[in-house]
Amino acid sequence: MVRKDHHTYTKTILSSFKDNPKRFYGYIRNLQIVKCQVTQLEKSDGKSTSNDYEAAELLCKSFEEIFTSEAEFCPSDSDKFLPSSIFSASPFGSNLFDESEVLNKLRMLQSDKSPGPDGIHPHYLKSCAHALAKPLSLIFRCSYDTGALPTDWKLANISPVFKKGSRSDPSNYRPISLTSVPCKIMESILKERIVGFIESSNGFNKFQHGFLKGKSCLRIY
Repeated sequence: MVRKDHHTYTKTILSSFKDNPKRFYGYIRNLQIVKCQVTQLEKSDGKSTSNDYEAAELLCKSFEEIFTSEAEFCPSDSDKFLPSSIFSASPFGSNLFDESEVLNKLRMLQSDKSPGPDGIHPHYLKSCAHALAKPLSLIFRCSYDTGALPTDWKLANISPVFKKGSRSDPSNYRPISLTSVPCKIMESILKERIVGFIESSNGFNKFQHGFLKGKSCLRIY
């Protein structure tokens, strides 16, 4: 029965390859004997790291060097990019973080994603969407009204992903941040409201293609 069930499972993964290739490749990666992991990295003095702690510290230093520290945003700066007519109304409205909106976001979560530092897994959030929609909507609204974020939402688990070149060179890894899933839901709602409001107010330049749905970032001559 176990073998039969496993055979059915693998057939399901193969048959859903076109609709969900990520699931297929994830299954293949789990079958690999040799795992791609960060082992020894070369330090500035030419020596190699001897343990995971040294490797983590070396990667941390490398990521800090490429980190971009942006100046604090001033609302008046937006006048340089957006027409003044769109500032006469609020982009959010009175129903921001409505329970039904949060519920829809919870239902759309991908269960195979990893949780953030708070340990709240997307599978749990999606399975308990009806029960969690109301409390999360209240938390989102409170955070927005007070301008404060929970401490766990400011943290991230950094995972190094190899790009190309030598695996011993720390600069050949890029950082992937795993942040809180509830926080990303809140960010997604705010982003959709802001972008939708600017689009409806004709705030985007006609040559703006990046980060907009239905537009390509490649220029065709």
